[in-house]
Amino acid sequence: MPVPPFVFAVDEARLRYARFEPGGAGFELANYSSVELDPELFAVGPVGGPIHDPERFRAALTELLDGVDETVTDASLILPDPWLRIALVDSDELPRRADAREEVLKWKLQRTVPFRVEELRVRGKTSRAGSWQESSNRVLLGFGLESLLRQLEGVFDDRGIHLGFISSESLSLLTAVQHVFRDVELGAVAFVCARGYSLTFVLRGEPVLHRFKALPQMAGDEPPAQLVDRDLNLTGMYLRDQFPDAEIGRLLLVGPEELEDRWLAWLAHGFDLPAHAVRLEHLPLSMGSENLPLYEIATLLGAARQEVR
Repeated sequence: MPVPPFVFAVDEARLRYARFEPGGAGFELANYSSVELDPELFAVGPVGGPIHDPERFRAALTELLDGVDETVTDASLILPDPWLRIALVDSDELPRRADAREEVLKWKLQRTVPFRVEELRVRGKTSRAGSWQESSNRVLLGFGLESLLRQLEGVFDDRGIHLGFISSESLSLLTAVQHVFRDVELGAVAFVCARGYSLTFVLRGEPVLHRFKALPQMAGDEPPAQLVDRDLNLTGMYLRDQFPDAEIGRLLLVGPEELEDRWLAWLAHGFDLPAHAVRLEHLPLSMGSENLPLYEIATLLGAARQEVR
């Protein structure tokens, strides 16, 4: 089922809205709006934190919707990678009942991450195509803070908007650029921003490895090069160990234009192949927007063209 074309995105600084329409060779951005948020509105934590004052967030959503001038009843929501984490684990057959399934996923997750799983909402998607071993299943886990997710859903619900699909920046990007990896066995997307970076590797079109790394900032908002270089090298070693017969066929960088040069160099050195910055030809867009950078459109577009089953 295609998800609704209405997409919201929230982070520490902004609440954004977009609607896309199919047209021409891809999609067109039919509507876009954003409002600034108080940087102290959300509590700080390893997977984000609750909203300090839901009424202020509700006021921001009302302001945003007042400027949209169209009715929204069903929508998707994109959260920052630190707020909605991704993990991949091996699994046997999972229970069919939703509550039993979540308990099993939480049990598996607590052996993998240093978070209190009882405070998290956990959802999983099984994929055999992306298995590291053909005899086992891999489960793509998404998990976020239950209290924050409930608050967000509650505020949107108060405005008559059902959030039927919640995703992260990285997973949304995969949907936006998935056609780029159709002719390669192993591909990678690097999403970079001021808070850090995420690396997502896809094997035959399925995510098989995801890594988010928060980075300390230095003068000029530049993270320490030695830390990035070491982390990329460790990721490359782990990848070669898990996939000794597969080589990265394409490495795509998505991020602010002012960060491109340094990150293209770091990625090329870390994985020993050229990296390419996202351009209009990498996205199913019939046209870009003069006012919005591509990396911002890409995450929104990915959620709008997502399908669920």
